[in-house]
Amino acid sequence: MEERIRQDGKLEQLEARTDSYLAENPDEIFREYLQNLKGRIKAQKSQAELLQAELDRNHEMYLKRMELNRQREQVQVQQTINATGTFAEENPQYINYHEVQPVKSVEKKTTGGAEYMVGAAILSVVGGAFILTALVMLGVYFMNGFVKGMCLYAGAILLLLVSELVIHKRWPKLATVFTAISIGGLYLFTVINYLSLHNFGMQVAVVITLLITILVVLLSRKRDSLVYRILALVASYLCLLTVKEDITYVEVLVLIGMILLINVLCVCLPLRRHQTAFHAVHLCTNMIFAFAMNLRLDNCGITVEYRMPLVVGLVFIMQLVLLAQMRYQTKEESAGNRVDSFAVKVFYGIASVAYCAILGLSLENLEGMELTRYGSLAAIGVICIAAIFALRNYSVKWYPYYLMNLAALSLCSGVEEEWMPVICLTVLLAIAKLLSLWRIPALKLSDAILTTLACIVLLGTMDEKEWYSYVLLAGVMISVGFISQWQTYFEIILIYTLGFYAVFHLESILQLPVFVGLLFVGILLFNNVPRFRTGSIVVYNGMALAGQVICFLLLMNPVYRDAYITYLCMLVFGLGTIVLTFQEKYHLNFKGKHLIMAIFLTYMALVVRTSLPVMNSILLMLIALVCVGTGFYAKEKRVRIYGLVLSLLVCGKIVLYDYRGAATLQKMILFLTVGIIALIIAGIYIVLEKKNSKAES
Repeated sequence: MEERIRQDGKLEQLEARTDSYLAENPDEIFREYLQNLKGRIKAQKSQAELLQAELDRNHEMYLKRMELNRQREQVQVQQTINATGTFAEENPQYINYHEVQPVKSVEKKTTGGAEYMVGAAILSVVGGAFILTALVMLGVYFMNGFVKGMCLYAGAILLLLVSELVIHKRWPKLATVFTAISIGGLYLFTVINYLSLHNFGMQVAVVITLLITILVVLLSRKRDSLVYRILALVASYLCLLTVKEDITYVEVLVLIGMILLINVLCVCLPLRRHQTAFHAVHLCTNMIFAFAMNLRLDNCGITVEYRMPLVVGLVFIMQLVLLAQMRYQTKEESAGNRVDSFAVKVFYGIASVAYCAILGLSLENLEGMELTRYGSLAAIGVICIAAIFALRNYSVKWYPYYLMNLAALSLCSGVEEEWMPVICLTVLLAIAKLLSLWRIPALKLSDAILTTLACIVLLGTMDEKEWYSYVLLAGVMISVGFISQWQTYFEIILIYTLGFYAVFHLESILQLPVFVGLLFVGILLFNNVPRFRTGSIVVYNGMALAGQVICFLLLMNPVYRDAYITYLCMLVFGLGTIVLTFQEKYHLNFKGKHLIMAIFLTYMALVVRTSLPVMNSILLMLIALVCVGTGFYAKEKRVRIYGLVLSLLVCGKIVLYDYRGAATLQKMILFLTVGIIALIIAGIYIVLEKKNSKAES
């Protein structure tokens, strides 16, 4: 009894202690536990000591958690105060986590709003620009030429040092503005010293530009600044575009070497962050600069063989940028970070087209440039093959292959020899078809483009009976056997191309039969060879059938009068298509196949033109007889009704039309033949209709 009283007293003390902890408004985790414990105290009066120990452990854990959160908040507040440059760093007694607002709200107050934009960003830019303007005016109006130039450099360098060594420690964003202005000033003053003050020549200007760029690239890597890196690339390009018209060929080569060295530095000294953004800007900037610099050198009288190394060199840089992006993406993704390289891939494709356009336009219709043309092609080929090997472990490894195809077509299309572009296209088509055997998904588009282009060129050279046209024809014909991807598209475009090519080179009476025959053979071939037959083969079958229908409609042209071979061949191919392909295997299992055949035969009997006009009526009557017999034999009521109606229409045609225009002998033969056939049809109905009706019932 005493033990029971003692336990009840402990439980009461425990419950009172729990209530006191609840009154302190602890965090949600500990408060939820206390409420749960209070219910357990009431439910389990006999376990006071165990509950007491459990409460002590959880209270200790709560105190440790609160202390840890307090320390974390103090660290965050300290970092925020350091970033904003307040005096709290020297007065730590002001740091109290109960009084300081959360970091998120501090950032919102200090970084948001138009006031900060005007006060910190815009005014800093305007102020820095005014300072540079003052230095320029000082040099222009109060100093001699050399002193002017050196003072301009000194002012820019002084601003750079103050910004990086003093301002950056307390206001990093403001220092970025001043540093960017000073960097721009260094490039600007180099141009002024070169063009206006004439303190040094082109070689010295290029070297100084290179040194400034190296300095800025290293600074951008140290600060991990995308702004500095883009500024270095764009400003150096703008400086190099200011070359004078009296530039020599040696200076051009030095200039190109400096450009490539700047690009290599930008790739080999990457940023720790923002690499994807800079690589996209790098590709875009190089593409624009290639157009501008090529035009500038052309205006300076520099011949094309000295301008091509720049374009080829930038093509090489483009491969380095793509490789650097893929390595960066792989590294980041292995660390669990997502990297989107879509922009880099898009600009790579655009730049590929741009560089190939520069190559083609620069060498278009130029005589005596075979070494430059084919040398550039060979260099780009080596660069692309090396890039494919370097990118072999990445999904973009075939991008240089597309570039190589574009370069080959661009460089070969501008030659005077008509055979060169055709042979080049044939070789590229052969390579594409061999690669298609590996069923590489990334090469589907290349295969489709080259095949389509080959078909267009083949149709465009149909009237040129030259040897290279037949070489391309052989390539297109052989490519039919290499169809392995996008089968339906290739089947349609190849069979129609061969059909049109054959029609163009044949006499008119053979054009339609050959075209229809090729479509018919294509249906049989592509549906019965497993490699060609895919789920979308029905699309090819439909296109082939539509082409045949158009050809049969063209038989109404009067040019085919008395062309019995044409009618016979078309009749055979038409019947073959209906009999052999109108079934489930070919996805052409139309209902009423016999009726379709009857309509087809009726059409052929109407369009055929014979020396005896009455022959059309006799043929139609025979078709009606066949339809009636087939309808009873196959138990197809629609077919025999069609035959019956056709026979009546033929009889009406004979009375109203044929009788007036035919000779007496023809009338006699016509009436005798049609009458006999009509009696046969009537006899069939008399003999078989009753029997067939009983069978159907």
